[in-house]
Amino acid sequence: MQRRKAIYSVLIDGNDITAGLVAIVTKIMIRDGEGEKSDTASIDLDDADGQISLPRVGAKIEIGLGWEGGSTVICFEGKVDEIKSTGGRGQGRMLTISAKSADTRGKLKQSEEKHKDNAKLGDVAAEWGRDAGLTDVKVHPDLASVERGYWAMEGESFLSWAARTAQEVGATFKVMGDRAVMTPRSSGKSASGKDLPKITAKWGDNLINWNITPVQSRDDFKKFETRWYDPKEAKWKTETVEAREAGTGIEATKLKRFSSNDKATAKAAAESESKEGDREKGGGSVSIDGDPTAQAEAECEVVGARPGVDGTYRIESVTQNLSRGGGWTTDLELKQPKGEAGKDTRKSVKSGSAGGSAKSSGTTGFGSPSQRA
Repeated sequence: MQRRKAIYSVLIDGNDITAGLVAIVTKIMIRDGEGEKSDTASIDLDDADGQISLPRVGAKIEIGLGWEGGSTVICFEGKVDEIKSTGGRGQGRMLTISAKSADTRGKLKQSEEKHKDNAKLGDVAAEWGRDAGLTDVKVHPDLASVERGYWAMEGESFLSWAARTAQEVGATFKVMGDRAVMTPRSSGKSASGKDLPKITAKWGDNLINWNITPVQSRDDFKKFETRWYDPKEAKWKTETVEAREAGTGIEATKLKRFSSNDKATAKAAAESESKEGDREKGGGSVSIDGDPTAQAEAECEVVGARPGVDGTYRIESVTQNLSRGGGWTTDLELKQPKGEAGKDTRKSVKSGSAGGSAKSSGTTGFGSPSQRA
């Protein structure tokens, strides 16, 4: 079977420099995370004789990945953040170009003091994002309509404010180059409301390896609570949200550490905690053949690992690894098991007779008489 060949594209400030890199690229790595942390990318180059012209820090960079015979898909947009040269006697020269999706040299990280009264989240995020140097901030319609009597940025940057606000309303905030998006957490939706492409990791096809814990109970709670102060009645009150799917025997309640300003905000915060708890019920990682469509917050269907592990998971992060001689793989960090994940519904073997003959066929149940004998 002929081995597929991975291809890539690299644009710096809109100029396609791919052709000049083909002979000297040794590795490309891209990490796509699910939250406010910047996506990152790095390109390792064989810098023999210092032949490469250094790109400027802050230059716009786009990296696409794909397979020969098709086109590349843009997997990273951002700004050049760092350039590192390494070398030594007997080991040659290497140049590493690193980039981040958020340009932290600009106003994105600048602390501000501002507020907005009686406004919707979509309008506030768009206005304050423009003030921070972003050209476009898209907020999912379900979030854009969230209205509060008072929005405040108190000695924090736009990045910090957006991340904090996203956590309060149960959303994920992300910066990509000059743009930013805010989407409902664990929804599998883009900011425009479209479904993110679902990834299938199938044994015997594209699944290389897996390391998955489909069920874990240490972060499992029955209820989630947030306190808020009612000035009219001059007393503290609590908003409670039931867990979406608490495990058997789970009785603990999780109280949010910080209180909220009003009832609506407290309710949203408790719901956000419930969503987060749902993500922590299990997870792990899979490695598959390179797939440029994999995105954080999308779903991944694991097929053929084994009953109880197979099922649907939420992608927490994506790492693309392309190397000279090593091919291209996509590593997925997974959380939030759903469907059949964590459920082995096969029938267990019934205990045999005194003579040891089995009365039915099937799997051996954990802790069954046949195991204890």
